[in-house]
Amino acid sequence: MMRDETRRFLPFLLLAASLGCGLNASGLPSLDGGPDPGSPDPGGEIAPPDDAAPPLDDAAADPGPPDDTATPDTPAACGNGVVEPGEECETGGSEPCPTACGTAGTRFCLDCRWGPCAPPPETCNGVDDDCNGRTDEGCTAAVPNDRCAGATDISPGGLFPGSTVGAASDQDHCAISEWCHPGGGDVFYRFTLSAPEVVFLSLQGGPDWDAVLTVRAGGCDGPVLGCDDDACGNHLPQWVGHLDAGSYWAVIDGCEPDDFGMFVLRYAHARCPGTEDPTTLLPGPGTYWDDSCAWDNDSRSACGGEDDADVPMYFALCPGPHTVRASTCDDGEEWPSSLAIRTGGGGLCGGAEATCSGPIYGRIDCDDGRSRVQTTITGPQLVFLLLDGGGPGPQCGPFAITVDF
Repeated sequence: MMRDETRRFLPFLLLAASLGCGLNASGLPSLDGGPDPGSPDPGGEIAPPDDAAPPLDDAAADPGPPDDTATPDTPAACGNGVVEPGEECETGGSEPCPTACGTAGTRFCLDCRWGPCAPPPETCNGVDDDCNGRTDEGCTAAVPNDRCAGATDISPGGLFPGSTVGAASDQDHCAISEWCHPGGGDVFYRFTLSAPEVVFLSLQGGPDWDAVLTVRAGGCDGPVLGCDDDACGNHLPQWVGHLDAGSYWAVIDGCEPDDFGMFVLRYAHARCPGTEDPTTLLPGPGTYWDDSCAWDNDSRSACGGEDDADVPMYFALCPGPHTVRASTCDDGEEWPSSLAIRTGGGGLCGGAEATCSGPIYGRIDCDDGRSRVQTTITGPQLVFLLLDGGGPGPQCGPFAITVDF
C-alpha cells in the first residue's frame, strides 16, 4: 500500500522540485546565489540589480548614479584647430611683426606659443633686412660701380649722376669719428692725370643723406690723399687739391650705415704751374702777402702779364651764387699789376676767364698801378685767381692781395 502511494505522488514531487518551490536539495547550488543581470529603467539606462553588491540577497536595489550625471569636460589640447583659453595661437600659424632692426619680419606659432620675430632675407635695397649688421650681403651689385674693379672712369671731367642705393659696404671711409661710423654702402670712381694738376670733386643733388668722399692714390686701398664729410654744411662732401701725375680713386660712402641716396658728382681738373706750393690753396677769405718776383712766368690774362711773373691761387665754391672779389689796391706798392679770375677745368689755370683787370690809375680808392676784380660765380665751382704784372717789360714785386668769396 505504501509503495503504491509513493508511486502515485512521485510525479508531483518531481514537478515541484523543477519549479523551485523553496526546496534546497543537498549538493545543488542555490537558484538565488549570484547577482541578477538587472534591467533597463524607463530612461533607457541599465538599472542595477537588486543584489549587485554584497550582501547578494538583500532583497533591495543597490544605489546607482543619477540618470543625468554629466561626463567630465575634455582638457584643452594644443593643435586641435581652436585657440583655447591659455593659448596664444594655434600651432602652424604665423603673423607679421617688426624686427629689432626695423624691418618687416614674421613670427610663427609653436606649441601654441608665439616664437621670436624672424627677419626677412636680404633684398638688395641698401638696408640690413636680416638684422645681421651687414647690408645686402650676397646680392648682385645693384649699381655698376659698387665694387672697386667696376669703378667708373671720370678722367675727362664733367658731371656724373650716381647712387649708393643698393651698394654694399666694401671699405671703411676716411671720416670715421664720433659723427660718422663704418658700414655705409659705397661706390667707386677713378681718374688718371698725365701731369700734375689741380683736382676738384664735389658731390651734390642729394640733400637728404650724409655722404663722405675719400680720395686715394694708386688703388681703392691706397693711401688717403683727400677726405671730406660736410664741406658746405649740407651733409655732402667737396674737396679740392693738387695731385701729381698718376691714377686715383674717389670713393663715395655713407656717413652712417643707413645713409644712402642719389647724387651728382662734379669732377674738374686743370694744369696750373706753381700750385704744387700748398700756400696757393686759399682756405678762405683774407689778405695774403708775398713777392711775385719769386714766381715763374707761366700764364697771362687778357688784361696783361705776358712777360711778367705770375702768382696762381685757387679755391672751391660751395653750391649757390657767390660774389668773388680780389684787390691789390691797398698794398702800397708801385709796380703795375693785373688780376684775373678763371673758373672750371680743362685749360691752363682754369677753363674760362670770368673777368680781369689791368693796372688802375687816377682812382682815389686804389693806389696807382694796382688792380681790382669782382664777379658773381655760381657754385659748386673750381676758381683760380691769377696775380700778374701789368706793364711793359717785366713787372713784379712785393704785394698784399685781399680776397673775398
